[in-house]
Amino acid sequence: MLIDQYRPHVERYEKQAANQWLFTEYSGLEAILTLSSVGVEITLADLYEAVEFEQRQEKTS
Repeated sequence: MLIDQYRPHVERYEKQAANQWLFTEYSGLEAILTLSSVGVEITLADLYEAVEFEQRQEKTS
């Protein structure tokens, strides 16, 4: 599992079989991350509860 520190975004890799992985991506504070192996569901809003994201300015050329 990769948890982004700059924006509400999680990438999860779940092993399915030998040499086979399932990739699931979660974006936005309303997304719900499910970890069925341990019976946990958590929103990204809860996961990032104490995190204050910086506003990034897009550069235009």
